[in-house]
Amino acid sequence: DWMNRQQQLSRLNQQQWVREIDSHLRLGGQRLRAKQSSEALDSYQRAYRLALRLADAKLIRACAFNLGACLVARGDYDKAVNYLQLVLPSERDEPPVPYVADVHFNLAVAHDRLGNAEAAQEAYRTAFLLYGGADKPQLQCEVALKIASDAESRGNNAEARSYYLAAMQACQGNQALTEWRLRCQVKYAAVSHRLGDDRPLEGLAECESAAHLVPGRAARVQLLNEIGITYMQANRYSAAAESFTSAMHSVGGVGGDDPSFQRAALLQNLAGALTALGRHREALAKYTETVRLFRSATTPSSQGLGHCYLNMALCYAHLKRVNSSAESYEMALQFAKEAGDKTTQWQALEGLGAVDFNSGHNQSATARFAEALALASDTEEARVRIAAKLQRAGGGGSRRSRGGSGRRHRWSSELPGGSRRSGSFLRGIDEDGGDSLLGGFGDGVEGEGADDSEEEPEEVREARRRLRQAVYGEPAYGLSTEKVSEETEKAYEAQTSERDSESEDEDEQNDNNESIDKELVV
Repeated sequence: DWMNRQQQLSRLNQQQWVREIDSHLRLGGQRLRAKQSSEALDSYQRAYRLALRLADAKLIRACAFNLGACLVARGDYDKAVNYLQLVLPSERDEPPVPYVADVHFNLAVAHDRLGNAEAAQEAYRTAFLLYGGADKPQLQCEVALKIASDAESRGNNAEARSYYLAAMQACQGNQALTEWRLRCQVKYAAVSHRLGDDRPLEGLAECESAAHLVPGRAARVQLLNEIGITYMQANRYSAAAESFTSAMHSVGGVGGDDPSFQRAALLQNLAGALTALGRHREALAKYTETVRLFRSATTPSSQGLGHCYLNMALCYAHLKRVNSSAESYEMALQFAKEAGDKTTQWQALEGLGAVDFNSGHNQSATARFAEALALASDTEEARVRIAAKLQRAGGGGSRRSRGGSGRRHRWSSELPGGSRRSGSFLRGIDEDGGDSLLGGFGDGVEGEGADDSEEEPEEVREARRRLRQAVYGEPAYGLSTEKVSEETEKAYEAQTSERDSESEDEDEQNDNNESIDKELVV
C-alpha cells in the first residue's frame, strides 16, 4: 500500500508539473506576442527546467524548441542554435518531432543572422522540403522565396529561378495564396530575362489581369509596380507604362500609407518609361508633378527629389533646353547633399561639368569634374569616363563632352508606406510585416477606380505577412506548445535594377546630358 501511495503521489506530481509546463508555455507565447521578450524568455526557461526534472525526452524537446525560438526572436542566435540542435534527432533511427520543419527554419534564421551562410542555406532547403511534405504551402512558398532572394543576391540567377518556380508551384490551386503566386511569377520572369529566356515575360499580362484578385490595395499596387519594373528591365516600355498607370488607379490612403508619396513614386516610374520611349515632354510633365507630390508628402524625400531632378535634367537636355537642364542638375545636387546620396551627387556634378564645358567654361567644368571624380567611388567605369572629361576640360579641349553616368534613368523599386527604413529609398516594411508601397502616378487621373473605403481583411493581412513574428503549430505531445519563430526579413523587396546603355552619337547638341539615372521603385 505504501508503495502504491508513493507511485500515486509521484504521478500526481508529474501531472502537476506537466500542467505547470503547459501554463508557462502559454504565458511565454502571450508575452512574446505582446513584445515582452524578457518575460517570455523567463516563462520558457521555467518550462524547460521543469521538463528536465521530469526527464521526459519529448517534453524536453518541446520546451527546448520554444526556448530556442524565443532566443531567435530576441536576437541571441548562438544560444538559440544550441537549444534548437537539442530538438533534432540524435540518432538516425530516432523519429523527428512533428514540428521539425519549424526547427530547421529557426536554425536557418539563426545561422543567417550569425553569418553562417552555408549552414543557413542548408537549413532553409531542409525546411523547404519538410514544409512541402507537411502540406504547408504558404510556409513552403515563403522559404522558397527566401532561398531565391539569397541566390539572387549572390548572383546565382539559375538557383533563384528554380526556387521562384518552386514557390509558384507551391501556391498553385490555393486561392488564398493568389498574391504569393503572382508575385513569384513576376520574379520568375525577371530572373528568366536575365538568363536570356524571355518566354516567361508573356505571362506578365496574365498577372496584370489577375491583379484584381489580390486583396488589399497596397498589395495590388506593389504587384503592378513590380510588373512594370520587370517590363522596364526587358525594354518593354509601353507595357511598363500601362502597368504603372494601372498601379496608380489602386493607390489610396489606407493603412497609414502616404498617398502623395505613393503617387510620386509611381509617377517617377511612369516618367521613366515615357523617357525611354522618347516622349520627353510628357515625361517632364510627370516629373514636375512628381516633384509637387514629393514636396507635399507627409515626410518629404530629399533623395526622391534628387533622383527626380536628375532625370528632369536629361529630359531638358534632349529638348535642347540647356539652362533648364543645368538648373535641374543644381537642384538634384542640392537634394542629394541633403540626403547624403553620393551617387546622385557625382552624377549631377558630371552633368553640370558637361554643361559648363560645352558652354566654353572650362575652368568651372574642370572643378565640377574633379569633384565628381572624388565622389564616384562606386563604379570604375564612371571614374574612367569622368577622368577623361577632366583631362579634356583641363587641357582646353574643344570637343563636346558627354555627361551623365552609363546607368540610364532612376527607378523606384520599392513603394513602401508607413515606416520607411533609413538608407533605403522607397523601401519599407509596415507594422504588420507586409511590404507596402510608395509611389503614385497617372495620366492626369489620380486614384481613379480606387475604392477608398476598401479595407484589407485581417485574415488576408495575416496571410500576406512578410515577417512572421510568430509561427504557431499544433500542440506537441499533448501540450499547448506555442512554437514561436522570428523570421529574417523576407526579401520580397525587389532589387534596384539598372540598365546600362549609352548613345553613340557624340556630335548631337547637349549629348553631354545623354544619360538618365533610373532607379525603379519596387
